[in-house]
Amino acid sequence: PQPVEVKVGFVELPGGSKMFNYALNRWDDRTADESIHVPIVPLEGRLGVVMKSSPHTSVAFELLAWLAGDNWGTRVASASTATTLYRRSQQRDAAQWVEMGIDRSTAHDYGQLAGHAASHSVWVDGLRIPGWPEYYAALDDAVAKALRGEASATDALKTAAETFATISDRLGVETQRAAYRRNLGLEP
Repeated sequence: PQPVEVKVGFVELPGGSKMFNYALNRWDDRTADESIHVPIVPLEGRLGVVMKSSPHTSVAFELLAWLAGDNWGTRVASASTATTLYRRSQQRDAAQWVEMGIDRSTAHDYGQLAGHAASHSVWVDGLRIPGWPEYYAALDDAVAKALRGEASATDALKTAAETFATISDRLGVETQRAAYRRNLGLEP
């Protein structure tokens, strides 16, 4: 397709001066040396495999290392919409990680922001519970409606929250809560 100019910007989501302390079951103030930002890191990606029975395992491993290395890693991984930059060295090629039509300056901003977000000492894993694509779709729909002016941000997020509740009720609130706590490592 022909490139289309897209006017976007990238910013870190607002943070908070308090954090929930699960061990003490309370909200605590962040210390002055802690970032107020906690990025969501949805760990997905692509996997390369070399079969044990491969007649040329060492060559296959060399190929995987070459495809994931500095020279080819960006070209290979950025072709997928399910990946983003994952090395500091890729920040200089940030334009390869954004959609066509986004200017180089904005792509550079994205690379810098992604690198900054990846440097935080704490993060939250992306949502890994049954039905997670439905939750993300509801949020995507709410954001799109707010951006198109079809709903205020408050109303759009309220609708998303209602959809979240419907999904959770259908899948079982306690089942979802337990899955989320397992994902965070809070339950076996």
